[in-house]
Amino acid sequence: HATINWSNGEWYLSDHSRNGTLAGKNYIHQTSSVLSQGEIVQFGKNECTKWEIMDLSPPVSYLKCLGEPKYCLLNQYENSWSTEIPNTSFFYGKNNKWQVETENTVYSLENGLNIELNNEIWCYVENEALDDTIDNHQLVRKAYFQFDLTPDEERIFLLLNINDLKYDLGERTFNHMLLALARTRVRDVDNGISFDEQGWVAMNDLAKMISKEMMKDIDQYYLNVQIHRLRKQLIKLKPFGYLLSGIIERRLGEIRFAHRNFQIIKEKQIVGKVNL
Repeated sequence: HATINWSNGEWYLSDHSRNGTLAGKNYIHQTSSVLSQGEIVQFGKNECTKWEIMDLSPPVSYLKCLGEPKYCLLNQYENSWSTEIPNTSFFYGKNNKWQVETENTVYSLENGLNIELNNEIWCYVENEALDDTIDNHQLVRKAYFQFDLTPDEERIFLLLNINDLKYDLGERTFNHMLLALARTRVRDVDNGISFDEQGWVAMNDLAKMISKEMMKDIDQYYLNVQIHRLRKQLIKLKPFGYLLSGIIERRLGEIRFAHRNFQIIKEKQIVGKVNL
């Protein structure tokens, strides 16, 4: 009878029927019309064919539970931590794909993929326009992080520069973890190691490093919480922050700080820099 689709930032109803569709006060027949909030759309004579337009938000990808009728929406601009699926984090990663992270496992989601999370089977449905995301990735690729250290390195401040936008991420507990990973990258770059192999640190080794620096016991659970907090903070940085939420990469038992551009400053001197 009709098709509803998202185009150029708006929802459109396109009629394909013999008798047409009523959208608000507009009669649509073999043509298209922009839908409005609160509008009543009617596809036939009976009352049961009436539908009210309740939400005109942009389309988002989502997971639907195959066991019971519930959904987990994947919104680029909100918290990446799922309330429907505990202990699971979703974020934008490589190749403009949603990534799912559970404890030490990270993998990309593909349309129609069934995955088991929290003892339930969920099906991933890809449902969003990626053109703007693809263009913005080129901009974000040129962004750089700046670590500012006090002389005793007890305090670490983090800045993010994206084009002409500057974000002050302040002094956060995850800065100690990021700095340790960044220094590993600098060392590997200086040693001529290829990008794919740069900066990898075993979680256990990183926990020991941070424990010594912060003078308290750190475990892998603590590190995972810091990674989540970092991603949560980046997602809040509109309009491009969500595209950086995958800067911490994982492989079996290891993680790294994977962004290509950053510098470490101490007493107004650059003491470490990566620019790829």
